[in-house]
Amino acid sequence: MSIITDFVVTLAKWMRPHLDMISMALVATILIIYGNNINSAIKKQVSSTPFLVRFSVFVALCAFGYAAASILLAKFVKILLRGLPDEYLAPFIIVLFLIEGLLAERKEQI
Repeated sequence: MSIITDFVVTLAKWMRPHLDMISMALVATILIIYGNNINSAIKKQVSSTPFLVRFSVFVALCAFGYAAASILLAKFVKILLRGLPDEYLAPFIIVLFLIEGLLAERKEQI
């Protein structure tokens, strides 16, 4: 194997035990980038309802909606990442984080 391939495989083997945290970081970053859009869409739906309903929907969205989305999507991402061979895992994760950075830049969040 070449030096680069050895490095990538070693990096992937280091990442594998941390796929839970990596998956959660990827999902949380997406939710942070697009959370304002989600909140705005929900706000439009409930803007004409009484305060108590709007308040309850907001609390439910934040406490349960984002939490459930984080947990379920992170599990799904982890399953996808776990299926990648070592030669592709580390570069794929790095590219995903770079794409998230570009998305954040496009949304003017960095």
